[in-house]
Amino acid sequence: MLIRACGCKIVATHWRHEPRYLRNHLHRLISHSKREERFKSDYNLFNAGLMKIPMDLPGFAFRNSRLATVGRLVDMMAATASQSKTRILSGRKPDCLIDFWMQEIIREEAAAKERGEKPLSHSSNHDIGVHLLNFLFAAQDSITSSLIWAVTLLEVHPTFS
Repeated sequence: MLIRACGCKIVATHWRHEPRYLRNHLHRLISHSKREERFKSDYNLFNAGLMKIPMDLPGFAFRNSRLATVGRLVDMMAATASQSKTRILSGRKPDCLIDFWMQEIIREEAAAKERGEKPLSHSSNHDIGVHLLNFLFAAQDSITSSLIWAVTLLEVHPTFS
């Protein structure tokens, strides 16, 4: 199965094994050049803040990066979710990871509406934007951790081939 992300084809099995594909996929969805540059800048600033002492106090780099970027990043991810929902509702078939997710959200919302239930608590564009941002940073940490352990184990067992 192939998952297409704005002209790029990603093999699904690779995505499962390498979470950076989700980050790359989200980056491709933010297509406008000003938004793309803002996303890159905010993403890098937030990453830089995460590498500092995690003190959420005035004057610390962590707090400065969190206050300056998180809201904008979540808003951009929420806009991506909204665009995806619009594509699915217009009848287009899902062509990327987020489209498949939004297709399921739309189905769940319709089923809840038919049963006369309240809207789903996790289906707002803002909530989805928060989840997408979490996926971005979780994928980054898992890759880093895996690489650190691989290098450590290679050092401990130098004859391993």
